Amino acid sequence: MATARKVVDDALMLCGAVGIGQSANSTLAEFTLQRLNDLSAQFALDELWISPSVQFQGNLVAGQTRYTVGSGGDIATTRPESIVSLAINIGGQYVPLEQLNNSDWDNRLRVISVGGDPAYFRYLATSSLGTLDVYPAPTDGNSFYLGANVQGAQYEFADDMGLPTAYESALRYSLAVLMGDSIGKDVAALRAQAEKMVARVKRGNDRPRVLVNEWTGASGNYEEVD
Repeated sequence: MATARKVVDDALMLCGAVGIGQSANSTLAEFTLQRLNDLSAQFALDELWISPSVQFQGNLVAGQTRYTVGSGGDIATTRPESIVSLAINIGGQYVPLEQLNNSDWDNRLRVISVGGDPAYFRYLATSSLGTLDVYPAPTDGNSFYLGANVQGAQYEFADDMGLPTAYESALRYSLAVLMGDSIGKDVAALRAQAEKMVARVKRGNDRPRVLVNEWTGASGNYEEVD
């Protein structure tokens, strides 16, 4: 996986904005990073383009049910658009919590008032920090694994983009086309290559996939249906 700076530098070299082995000045690099963020956000709107995902490990706090999630939050990671999984360590084994929507969360908490280990969670993609609720309150500092979707993340130069190599390549060439167009370069060949890479990624996602439990390694086939 590449950093955003690596993708920016490679794209500028591909389109001829800078020479091979040279570095862009700060103004050009910052402008290109913003175009990369714009491009990543646009690609994320397509259902056949996966969003970057992260897995984060940390610890709950005894008696605390609400946590902020994001840069500078209680759980310091890229603010997720959604949390897809949360498992906590109970007696040496990671146990997944059940995710509830707002309505189910309110209804469930009206009828459940027992203590014990957390069994449920919900996530609100509030700005600028997300909000994670767990229930019941943990009795100790359980460690956890959190799987998050960070669609729409705004990258800094040092950030790992969190994408498979094929996705990074498609973004790199698409960014090269965008930047080449902006400085008047002939990018016809780059455009054809970028379109081919993006199409290949989408074709790969438009088919049945294997669902894997990251904590046990178990897997099974599933098909998406309309």
